[in-house]
Amino acid sequence: MGGGATGPAPVFVSDGGAGPPDSAGDGGGPFTTKADTGAGDAEQDAGVDAMGDVALGLDADADTAAPADAKADGDVKAETADAKTDAADAKADALDAKADAQPEVAQPICGDGACQDPEGCGDCPQDCGPCGPSCGDAVCQDPENCQSCPADCPCAPKCGDKLCDKTAENCQTCPADCGNCPAVCGNAQCEAGESCTSCPKDCPCAPKCGDKLCDKATEDCQKCPADCGTCPGQCNVITSAGCLSGQQCYPLPAKPPMCAAPGSIGLGKPCGALADCAIGLLCIGGVCGKVCDTSGATSGYTCTSPAVCGELTYNGTPLGGNLGVCQGGATCNLVTNVGCATGLACITFATGKACVKSGAGGPGAVCQSSEDCSSTTVCVNDQTGKKTCAQKCNTATGLPKCGAGLVCQPLSQGSPPKTAPDNLGGCL
Repeated sequence: MGGGATGPAPVFVSDGGAGPPDSAGDGGGPFTTKADTGAGDAEQDAGVDAMGDVALGLDADADTAAPADAKADGDVKAETADAKTDAADAKADALDAKADAQPEVAQPICGDGACQDPEGCGDCPQDCGPCGPSCGDAVCQDPENCQSCPADCPCAPKCGDKLCDKTAENCQTCPADCGNCPAVCGNAQCEAGESCTSCPKDCPCAPKCGDKLCDKATEDCQKCPADCGTCPGQCNVITSAGCLSGQQCYPLPAKPPMCAAPGSIGLGKPCGALADCAIGLLCIGGVCGKVCDTSGATSGYTCTSPAVCGELTYNGTPLGGNLGVCQGGATCNLVTNVGCATGLACITFATGKACVKSGAGGPGAVCQSSEDCSSTTVCVNDQTGKKTCAQKCNTATGLPKCGAGLVCQPLSQGSPPKTAPDNLGGCL
């Protein structure tokens, strides 16, 4: 500064709140030790205290006035709370006034002619009208029908609806719903479960020789003497009816049968001519066989199983009268011929085995059947498809041995092919 008069130094207040240094210049805070306190310091301290009180806005009566001020402050807070309560009451009054100003809405009354919410057809049909039809309400109303709502509108009974309505349907008018009626024989209807054998009245069988009915469209005395009787002037080729006692009726190709005296050769024995055999037998295939009726119509003229009645033909044409001879059923061995009489060969049929008169064909001879071959050979189709007689052999044992360059090969027959019995083979 300039050189003017020197006054007292400014007093600084430190950050720590210390007052100015004392006159001794010791740099301490506003607090001093007791030793440093003098009269002058007391005066100065008094001045400072006075300044501090003034700076804090206190007066000499501060201690006595404090309780009064506190009471005044409490009164002010109470008044403030009362003011807030009054404001809230005023706001509530305003809302009530606003609500009172709104017009009142009348509640709907059923029967006042107006359909208003929450009224509906269910609880007030007077105002809202009846409800529309609902499937399942047990009332059939338009547009409901038996197809759209069968629960309310049942359909009329109808054949094919899988329901048997007993008032309008039965097993005869609607078997699809009520099932088939039980078969009743004699009602002139051939029903399920009936046949010509179980109920010929309703289901007539096709004409058959032996049914004791001579069907003129298919039967006559020649074709079925069992039903139509023996032709006039002719004998019966099966029973020999129409012949003298001790005679037998024999068939003739393209001619009426004739009566003649029979031979004496017994069943299963070799023979040469048709009439060589005893009465009731015919010589077929060189062996005497039992006469039989292929239709089964003539009692007593059937074959014992496994033998069957084979129809007699001449050049492929049946001799007529249902004439046949029991064939098969033999127990002979196809390879060795054991079980057949001397001079007979064991051959196989579709129905079994039979002993027949052997032919003269040796190995390599042309044949049509095994009856054309010797007893030690069998008629086979060779590799070229030619039918020839081949030496018999047993495929299991290889006996009898085949000639040089030949092999015992297994044979089969029928369709589908079946292996021949007794291990029958041919040397090929």
